[in-house]
Amino acid sequence: MHSAHESMPSKYINLSLAIIILFIALIFRVPSLSEKPMHGDEAVNAIKYSRLLESGKFEYDPAEYHGPTLYYFTLPVSWINGNNNLKELNESVLRIVPVIFGIGLIFLFFLLKPDLGWSIPLIAALFIAISPAFIYYSRYYIHEMLLVFFCYLFIIAGYRYLQNRKTGWLITSALSLGLFISTKETWIIIGFALIVSLFIVVIFRERKEKWTVFLKSTPKKHTVGFLVFTILPIIVLYSAFFTFFEGLQNVFSAFSVYLDRAGHSEIHDHPWYMYFKWLLFFNPEGGSFRSEGIIAIFALIGMYSIIKKQRGDTNHTFLQLMVTFVLVTILIFAIIPYKTPWNFLTFWYGSIFLGAVGCNYIMKQININSVQQIFRLVFVIILIHLGWQGYQLSFKQSYDTNNPYVYAHPGADVVKIANRLEQLAMHHELGYQLHIEVIARNSDYWPLPWYLRHFDKVGWWKKIGIQMETAPIVILQPELVDSLIHKLYEIPPPGQRYLYIPLFDEYTELRPGKELQGYIRKDLWDVLYQLDTPVRNSQ
Repeated sequence: MHSAHESMPSKYINLSLAIIILFIALIFRVPSLSEKPMHGDEAVNAIKYSRLLESGKFEYDPAEYHGPTLYYFTLPVSWINGNNNLKELNESVLRIVPVIFGIGLIFLFFLLKPDLGWSIPLIAALFIAISPAFIYYSRYYIHEMLLVFFCYLFIIAGYRYLQNRKTGWLITSALSLGLFISTKETWIIIGFALIVSLFIVVIFRERKEKWTVFLKSTPKKHTVGFLVFTILPIIVLYSAFFTFFEGLQNVFSAFSVYLDRAGHSEIHDHPWYMYFKWLLFFNPEGGSFRSEGIIAIFALIGMYSIIKKQRGDTNHTFLQLMVTFVLVTILIFAIIPYKTPWNFLTFWYGSIFLGAVGCNYIMKQININSVQQIFRLVFVIILIHLGWQGYQLSFKQSYDTNNPYVYAHPGADVVKIANRLEQLAMHHELGYQLHIEVIARNSDYWPLPWYLRHFDKVGWWKKIGIQMETAPIVILQPELVDSLIHKLYEIPPPGQRYLYIPLFDEYTELRPGKELQGYIRKDLWDVLYQLDTPVRNSQ
């Protein structure tokens, strides 16, 4: 491995390369953030965040929502943009938050430069900048970018503290651990994997006596300080700055909720190899083969180079921990039936680092100049191919089912639904006071609450309310249409029945395979019918 004193290109060349990588990362992450339809999870997070934005209060609910860090880190962006409520928010304002943390992930490993040199951090940063998975989910308003960021900042800052015992690294590591716990309940699984990995490295790969001496020599004030700065963000954020102490109790109840969900979720149950399929060999029928497998190959080489080395200094211990943590995390997530593609980001980030180690190892093993040139050419081709995939998946196929990272994602129809209702509101005297009912079993209507956020009178229901007055606009699942017809035309006496006609001229989906139907009262339809608008012509 490189050391801090290895022969490397000049500092200014390396800084220039880092700036170029930053520029590449921004190109892949920032443009057109509002173009992709909002995922249901993004919409849930947006609505949850809007309550914090409007009221200043956050009430943690482990049953249906996640931790508070995503929402609190969104506040400064909203303030800068002048957003004060849900109606003023937009996709770009929300999605720029994971973009920021995604950029942070690119440069996190530069914190290791004093010990590993420039090469490995630069290669890792370049791989992360153009990784199709990290590009895609950096543009997603979900918790994963923050979860991965704080997880690895905790690990790296802790390692730096072991190197120099500086309190700055101790505080950084502790705060990161607290924010990691405050981000998403998956921390329970990842934290367990990290504890197991530490145990394996200390017991089987290092002398236990050395770690006993280290622990005994650690100042008690450092131990206390670590605990204080870990607990501090947990208490502050989960209690909503000491206004909702029930949130702290719910932190512990999250254990049972998410452990149960991990083992019993038919909707998201997948075979053990599913993460590998998404990442390494996704070949849909009628679509193009997608893979980040070359990074996995480099990672295996990196693991080999670390495992075969017997040197037991702190640098090598850290690298052993990374290998063990990645393998243990992969094993645990593969065993758990519950799988969604963004869950692999934690072990894939570590794999990318190991891929950089492997790539650096290969370059050091090649002594023949012509072979070095061939490897550099192949490396450039690999980078171009990964970047091309990243562009295709995040911009051209951002909600296409042939995209391995698209999971239960709505298509363009949700935007068409919103545009159709917006157009009607613009030309009707009631405007956004129009009464709309959205009815779906199991509340399966997300992300429509986001798209109908400008309307003030929207009812969200799980079944047809027989005793309730029917709204002039009804959007519902097709299996509920018979109940709606019964309510509209069989229950009311003659002379008290309103005529409803289809709102959509063609098959309309909430997301692939999930149809929605819409019905509008005849008097409102007459207003819509008279509008000669692009929205109507597109239906």
